[in-house]
Amino acid sequence: MNLYFRGKTNKNYVGVNTITFLVNGKTITVDRECTTYTINGNDLYMVWHNVYKWDGSSENDLTESEIEDASLEYVETEDDADEDYVIKIEDWSVSK
Repeated sequence: MNLYFRGKTNKNYVGVNTITFLVNGKTITVDRECTTYTINGNDLYMVWHNVYKWDGSSENDLTESEIEDASLEYVETEDDADEDYVIKIEDWSVSK
């Protein structure tokens, strides 16, 4: 399963570690095996390939139905991202 994101950023790279979603009052932290992206000016188009739930120590299966009605709660940036790195996800979708 892949997640597709559209947003804004102030850098020419993606410095996202994980993304937390809120589903029916519960949080789900999501990570991925691979990221592809395009940045045009400040516009970001990003695809997370082969996503999974991350519990802090292990990868767990994530189904489309678990996340399709979720709201994006939090974007965790990478530790090595620039201090002034900004990313704002404006829209996202899920696909098999």
